[in-house]
Amino acid sequence: MSVLVVTWSDSNCPFALALPTERTEAVLHGLVEAFAFFGCVPRELWWDNPKTVVVRIGMGRDRTPHPRYAARASHDTFAPRFCMPASREVKRRPKSDWWMTKPRAERRDDLLANKGSE
Repeated sequence: MSVLVVTWSDSNCPFALALPTERTEAVLHGLVEAFAFFGCVPRELWWDNPKTVVVRIGMGRDRTPHPRYAARASHDTFAPRFCMPASREVKRRPKSDWWMTKPRAERRDDLLANKGSE
């Protein structure tokens, strides 16, 4: 089973969704569900292992996004960003943080209000 994990960087609030496959359509559906969960779309969306959303991985951060992913990014107006291969310093938090218990909230503003109380 594949799982899409999206972590909101402002609050470290996780969203996880089991997907039937790792195909681009499933990942895009998962992103729509994540945006609905968070109640908004981020300005940037960082990928650690972007093989599903790109058609070519170049040197460093050079990527050619999948046409459907590029269309989703354009529609939702977020900037796709990609971590450097094997480089932890570009990642905001360790991968293991996604499962940590965090306060739930109905709106993004409530999540941000909880950020200072952690």
